[in-house]
Amino acid sequence: MTDLSAFLPEALSQKRRLRSLFLFQVYVSAFAGLIAFVFPKAFGVFFTDGSVSDGVHSGAGASNSQGSVAHFMIRLYGALLGTQAWLVWVVAKVDDGYVKRAFIQGYFGCFAASLAAVVAAHAQDDGTMAGHFFGALKIVILSILTAGYGWFAFFQPPAVYELPRDH
Repeated sequence: MTDLSAFLPEALSQKRRLRSLFLFQVYVSAFAGLIAFVFPKAFGVFFTDGSVSDGVHSGAGASNSQGSVAHFMIRLYGALLGTQAWLVWVVAKVDDGYVKRAFIQGYFGCFAASLAAVVAAHAQDDGTMAGHFFGALKIVILSILTAGYGWFAFFQPPAVYELPRDH
């Protein structure tokens, strides 16, 4: 295992920051996508009060179609997250600055809009989403991704989009 004090400066060097951001997104998206697709009921902790036994899952099954629709929508979202993880994993290895820049700009818009939607849902306090641990976690992760992709979209020189020569 690598020493963290040696790993962090390397991961945060100018040419490696973008790859580090991509890898962070890959791991978060792959984990969340797998949980959402395979265990949609467990993914429900990200909604309402964080409880697995209520919220989007109340009445799931043959007697109540709303819970089944919620599970279906969560599985579709999980499939999108998993696919997103795969695409970012592959693009991180591509040496085409235009492709990377398009991904960066697209993900900045995606995560900024997602962050705005989550903050608005929390602010409305209508039961759609609630704060607590998982509410704060959603906001923190989306803030990191928005800030990271915003940094690369607006403040980094084109050379950052190219792969380091020692890949």
